[in-house]
Parts: sequence; C-alpha cells; structure tokens
Amino acid sequence: MDGSDARILAELAGNARASARQMGASLGMAPATVLDRIKKLEGAGVVTGYTVRLDHEKMGYSLTAVVEAAVEKPAAREAAARLASLERVCCVYDVTGETDVLVVGKFRGRDDLDRFVKDLARVPGVTRTVTRLVLSTSKEDYGLI
Repeated sequence: MDGSDARILAELAGNARASARQMGASLGMAPATVLDRIKKLEGAGVVTGYTVRLDHEKMGYSLTAVVEAAVEKPAAREAAARLASLERVCCVYDVTGETDVLVVGKFRGRDDLDRFVKDLARVPGVTRTVTRLVLSTSKEDYGLI
C-alpha cells in the first residue's frame, strides 16, 4: 500500500458511494487507475466491504454502554463469540487488564439496556460484568486511514 492507496481509502471512507470518475477527479488520477487500485485493495483484504454510517440517536438508540466482562479462560473465545451475537452489540474486543472482554452496545432506553445486561450475564463463561454508560461522544469513527 502506498500514498495513492491511502488517498483512495480516505476518499472511500468519506463517501463510499463516490464513483471512480469522481474520486479520480478529486485525486488527480485516471478513473481506471482508481478502479484498479480499489480492486487490488479488495483482493488484499484491506477493503472488506462497503457500508453506510447511521445516526443511532436519530434511530432511537439514545444510550450507548460499554460493558467490561470477566470471562473464564477456557471459555473466552466461545463467550466472546456469543457476546458478539447478542442483539444491540456494535463491538466486542478481547482486551488486557482486569477484565477480558469489552462490549459496546446501543440501546433504546433503560429497559432495553436492562434486558441486555441480564442476557449478557447468562452467557456461559461470563463471571462478572461492569456496565458503563456513555454520557457524551466526542468521536465515533472507524474510518481510520
């Protein structure tokens, strides 16, 4: 990956719907070159798909919670996979520190969060959880280049 690829990735992160012609004009590259590089980035697994950014609050998800979960070591991978499959989960991370797994979820309200936390506690291997509510979001962007 070189500087041109990074510039293309930045364009895609900003607007994945932009055409090769639009990106080429913006980047000073031929559309065919842009398409060729995108195909190579896809083939290398750098670009794994295309998605839309949603405003979760406008969709009714007014709460974001970060849940730390302590997990029994032999069941860690299975527990993380089960946690990832729970409704409302956005991210699951295997982490270092006092807990083993970090889960980020979006919820419509307290009742929604309450059900989630109780479901999470029933996942085999989960021994303890600590739930933290996000008060405000300064940045939430996974388009890192």
